[in-house]
Amino acid sequence: MRRFLITVLLVLTMDVTSGQISIQQIPQYPVINGSVTLSITGITEKLEHVTWYKGPDKTPQYQILAYFPGNNPPILVPGLLYNDRISAFNNGSLCIKDLRVTDGGNYIVSVQTVTPAKDINVILAVYDPVTKPKIIASIKQPKESDPFTLTCNTSNDTTISWTKKDINMSSETKLSEDNRTLMFSSVKREDSGEYRCKAQNIASNDVSDPYTVTVVYGPDKIQIEGAVLVNPGSPFTLTCSADSFPPSEYQWKINGTNLEGNTSKYNISNAAPEDQGLYTCVARNPVTLLSANGSAYVIVTAALKCEEPTGLILALVFGLILSVVLNIISNSYLQWKLLTKGRNETSENRHDYNSVYANVKELST
Repeated sequence: MRRFLITVLLVLTMDVTSGQISIQQIPQYPVINGSVTLSITGITEKLEHVTWYKGPDKTPQYQILAYFPGNNPPILVPGLLYNDRISAFNNGSLCIKDLRVTDGGNYIVSVQTVTPAKDINVILAVYDPVTKPKIIASIKQPKESDPFTLTCNTSNDTTISWTKKDINMSSETKLSEDNRTLMFSSVKREDSGEYRCKAQNIASNDVSDPYTVTVVYGPDKIQIEGAVLVNPGSPFTLTCSADSFPPSEYQWKINGTNLEGNTSKYNISNAAPEDQGLYTCVARNPVTLLSANGSAYVIVTAALKCEEPTGLILALVFGLILSVVLNIISNSYLQWKLLTKGRNETSENRHDYNSVYANVKELST
């Protein structure tokens, strides 16, 4: 065998490019399960063969292979450390596929040309790639003003960064010391949106799938729209709206008495005197369990005497003024009720509230 190798060394040569002999590692930062090429460059003479070793020296126990590129086909002589993940190129470069942590270490290549062999050392480091990040929320459906966090779950990272699609993140958000956790001390509805985190290290990077944050809030800014002066026999519709997520559930009342239906619209197809009164819309968020209400006074003109136009005008004016006053009273009552954390109304408050309704009826007839 030795005699055969010597013969080969004498006859197998090839032309190579000029330059100083060195080893270029491609890629510079190889990762586990990836591949790397230890590329020999700068050979100025005819290459006869190369021998690769992995270890502290060039003893046979550390030999990977000997490669003779000039033969057709080229000859590869495996050493004790050779495996089927390793291959060689015609210029003597070494390729390792499906990299493992154990592939890292000291490599020596002995380059034999027509002049004495030249030895080059290179230290190969194999890196763990970052795992694909995944965003985990502290609460699946945060309520407005709750504390809330998003955590970027990954490994082998050295740096983590956050982005929010199309909208800048709130200035009130904070990051943990390692940037792994995005913290909202009091989450706001404006914080709803699509978030991503990116993890990277010296050898790799990856980005999480988008995570959509939807902040639950409301109801607030409640409004009622619709006619407040209605002719007898005419239809009218009152529409209630409120800022809320998820959308509010609705309950309509007239003079404090519940009406049928739980949609945002209340319809009357044929107005009658008994349809006159103070209409209240109560909006309730099914998740936050908070409620808000708004009121509007509807006057059915059939309840007024047509032969007294002056009285009609006065009644309309009084009705509109009282509608505004009652709306203020209603909202004030709601705020008082929230401040007392849902305590039941006292009998005196109920008496006063019912008296307002009675006065409105009396003034409007």
